Amino acid sequence: MEKQTTQEQLYDVWVNKVYDYLTAVGPKIDRCTSVLQSKPVLDNNLGVVFLGFGPTGDVNYVHVDKKRFYYGSPFFLTDKNEWRVWTKLYEAFDQIKYLNPLTEGNYQFMNATYFCAENTAKLKDELKLLEVDIRYEDVQKQCLEFTSELIHHILKPKCIVCFSVKDCYNPLKAQFKFDKEEVLTPTNKDKKPNKHIINKALWGKIPVYGMTHPSAAISNEDWDGIVRVFKKEMEQLGI
Repeated sequence: MEKQTTQEQLYDVWVNKVYDYLTAVGPKIDRCTSVLQSKPVLDNNLGVVFLGFGPTGDVNYVHVDKKRFYYGSPFFLTDKNEWRVWTKLYEAFDQIKYLNPLTEGNYQFMNATYFCAENTAKLKDELKLLEVDIRYEDVQKQCLEFTSELIHHILKPKCIVCFSVKDCYNPLKAQFKFDKEEVLTPTNKDKKPNKHIINKALWGKIPVYGMTHPSAAISNEDWDGIVRVFKKEMEQLGI
């Protein structure tokens, strides 16, 4: 049996903490969970963490499969129609022939919070009706703490990309206080400003970006401007 690296040991400890939390809270609020989409990259050379805010859907609790922490979702990338978020992102980067950030081993795709919900407002209301002393705000805060620990102390990526400024980037900023914020404005081929701006900041020492959610209606022209900004930024980071 191969000796574990320090990174792998830290990851095991993190997995056990998160697993214990999900299996304790999940049945009480009757919500399914999802943490990782892609399998973890534990080689101390991760390029990008792509963060969705949380799993969507009105799905009741099912037992947490610990294997998913090590292998990711068995459904990830199995059906392009089911994974349009990722497919649209991939196709846009492919158009400019820059697939380094989306090549297996260079990225981690995961959720920032882990309990399924159609939307956070609805889940907040549902938790208020349950006879349990659990507030949505506390659940969100704890999940984000776990995600921060994983990113900063274990994965240590070169950058982070949040899918949605409003729903992912901003909640993280509110809890962890980003530094050196700026706005990057992509330009289209005719040099006109793209309406889909990109937020940029430092989260600790790691650059973090907030972009329009890939599931949104983004034209091919706007996608071109967006991914060219990311190409410039990521190449400077050695990705």
